[in-house]
Amino acid sequence: MQGYFFDAAQREHNYPLRQLEWGDALMETHDWAQAETRLRRATELAPMDPRGWGRLGWVLWQQNKAPDAIAALKKAIELDPEIADIRNNLGLVYWGSGDPVQAEQEFRESLRIQPGVAEWRLNLGRALASRNNFEEARYQLEESLRLNPAYAEARVDYARVLADSNRPAEAVQQVMRAVRDDPRSAPGHELLGTLLAASNNMAGARKELEESVRLKPDFWRARFELGMVLLKQGDRTGFDHLTAVAQNADPETRAAAQQVLRESIRR
Repeated sequence: MQGYFFDAAQREHNYPLRQLEWGDALMETHDWAQAETRLRRATELAPMDPRGWGRLGWVLWQQNKAPDAIAALKKAIELDPEIADIRNNLGLVYWGSGDPVQAEQEFRESLRIQPGVAEWRLNLGRALASRNNFEEARYQLEESLRLNPAYAEARVDYARVLADSNRPAEAVQQVMRAVRDDPRSAPGHELLGTLLAASNNMAGARKELEESVRLKPDFWRARFELGMVLLKQGDRTGFDHLTAVAQNADPETRAAAQQVLRESIRR
């Protein structure tokens, strides 16, 4: 397939649509650097076409070039503010860059233009939940599930919002359905294990957390929770999990594991 686009693009080097098509093909194979080259050429040839700028922005984000990605996506929106998926992609870049306020704004715009996309409802729900707006987050996640009842990823987030809203029984019900719909959901098993541990069901919690870690060994939050459950059961292999977390996890989870290990030494 790439050979076809290469030959065509060589013949039609000054034809922007051909550069866009080649860029799309490279994006499908995750060849982000080559895709960037093609899409930059497309924007040079057709600087008023928002499609090239929108695709270029997403490719730049895949290469961790957040400021350039934001600039390209904003350029696309200036050219046409009513392309919903570009708005959603800009929201994802803001979200991944740690700016939930701007992310929320773009997710809202994408849904204003095209309200019936379950994935975008999930995105907005996550942004709202991150700012403790649990009531509207719950509504957006319910809408996501109404649009796609089998959307296990959204159901896990819905369960998390219910738990954060002090509705643990409903949260357990929802996350149990999520892992039935998608048994390979590591976040689902982790959340279910955490909720079971909170209700003092350590055997059930251990089973779910072990499954989460089996599915995703570098899921550090799950390994931290598993380590804690094992220690509460008197199983010292919990220290092995906490040690791994203390060396590898995100700063917050790493600090929590280090604190537990320090306290165990003082005893």
